[in-house]
Amino acid sequence: MGHSNGRFVGDNPPPYKPDPNKPSNPYVLGYKFEVHSHIAPSPLGSPYTNDTILPPADMHESTQLEYCLSHPPRAGSLSDKSMCLEITKAIRLTESEDIQSGAQIVVVNQTMVAKIYDPLYYIPDDFAIKFDAVAMADSDYTREALAYQELKEFHGNYVPHYYGSWSCYISTESPTGKTVQRPVRLILMEYIQGVSLHELLPTELSNEQRSNIMVKVIELEAMIEHRGGVSQKDIAPRNFICTGHDYVDPNLRIVLIDFNVSVVRRLALPVSPIYRWTANAGDFAYDWLPRARNDRRAWLLDHFKGSHLFQEAS
Repeated sequence: MGHSNGRFVGDNPPPYKPDPNKPSNPYVLGYKFEVHSHIAPSPLGSPYTNDTILPPADMHESTQLEYCLSHPPRAGSLSDKSMCLEITKAIRLTESEDIQSGAQIVVVNQTMVAKIYDPLYYIPDDFAIKFDAVAMADSDYTREALAYQELKEFHGNYVPHYYGSWSCYISTESPTGKTVQRPVRLILMEYIQGVSLHELLPTELSNEQRSNIMVKVIELEAMIEHRGGVSQKDIAPRNFICTGHDYVDPNLRIVLIDFNVSVVRRLALPVSPIYRWTANAGDFAYDWLPRARNDRRAWLLDHFKGSHLFQEAS
């Protein structure tokens, strides 16, 4: 029988004690806060470190609030540069939608997106017995900050303009009733106004529209990984934003977002997508590309055989 919170099934206990007094999510429309420029520490987790992200054995004896207050994020270093932000639109809040885990994503000052890695509002999935929200937030922040730094030459083109990594203090009422200032990390980037490929229905697009989009997706992913040196590790329609409405336009801009599980590593000329995408097209195999392997290979041969961007396919 599941637990009362509806997120845990069978005999799997929740990772934290229930907390009916957990502070509500502060990242709402109109919320104002000051941020300070922050140099992120080295990325956390494999393959950057040999450390396995395992929480203390007694973590389940604390509420998530108690755990976050007693386990601050990894230090990094602050600078004197600061700015004031106001939330002008919510994009994704974990407590306002059926979203498990993850950063809070909001528009600030009308023109920027803030991705806020606040472990207090990371929500575990149904089977997250060992869910160290602080380590998860640290990992997301450090990996994403490093990836955007590495992809500098692609800012404003294949990826959003990047405005750096930051830290702020969030006023939070402790279990004793005392107001404390919690350090929380975030990054700022360009607000890309468009539609995610997850929202587009490929079955309602023409073959020409669908092919133009997919060629750009495949070329973009290759440029990011092999010229940019960043393996995004989560290639899915939801992570690509299309900024135009003319889907056959050769200058249509497609932008890749979300690098929280990425790995930075510079590689040689990329393997032909004829090999890579024939073998594994992920969610793009559902209507974006031909589902049958042989049909998908034929499409890839038609669009990428002889391309100078990749190793030649035999």
